[in-house]
Parts: sequence; structure tokens; C-alpha cells
Amino acid sequence: MISTVFLAQFLGIFSIIMSLSMLLKRQMVVQILHEVLGDRGLTYVVGLIELAAGLILVLNHNIWGDTLSSFITILGWLLLIEGVIYTFASRQFIRKIIIAIHSTKLYYIFASLYLILGIILAYAGFLS
Repeated sequence: MISTVFLAQFLGIFSIIMSLSMLLKRQMVVQILHEVLGDRGLTYVVGLIELAAGLILVLNHNIWGDTLSSFITILGWLLLIEGVIYTFASRQFIRKIIIAIHSTKLYYIFASLYLILGIILAYAGFLS
């Protein structure tokens, strides 16, 4: 089994770095996401990667005990579900995601949520 503390540290640092790149390089990130989601093949590959990562988390850390363990388990399930969605998504659904990405307000809300999530996870992981 993968350690809850390790996952909290890893996912926390990953989320902080990802969110900071989103907040500091919005135009670049939006362009990359637009290109990736605009290419059905790349979207499929991203879906498979997310599916694999979600499966690894769910199969190795399906723990519903304390708050931190349950939170990481929920993240694993969300990653798995998102991977399935991207793997089977229609072009119309992908277009809606692309439109949502271009919404500045929504973009910064998600980037900020990732930052908060990362700080909480890293704090809990390194505090343990």
C-alpha cells in the first residue's frame, strides 16, 4: 500500500507547482490545454494517463478512515472518473471544456482551488 503521508506530500507539492504555473502563465497554459483538447488523439492519451493514475490510487489507497486518507481516496476516484470521461468524451463535450477554459473567472477559480488543495495536502503530509 502507498503511504497516505507520501501521497499527501506528493499530491500537495504537485498541486502547488501546477497551480502556480496556471496562475503565473495563464496564456501559455490556456494555449496548451486548447491544443491538447483540440486534438482527439492527445485527449485520449491524457484520458488514459489519468485513468491509469486514478486506478493506481484507487487500487493502492482505497482507505476511508481518517480525513486525510479519505480525501486522498476521493481524489483517486475523481482522477479515475475524469480519465474515463476524457477517454470516451465526444467532440461536442470537449468543445464545451475548451470554452470553459477560456473563461478567465472560472480559470482563476480552478487555479486557486488547486493551490489551496496543494497547501492543505502538503501541510497535512509534512505535519504527519
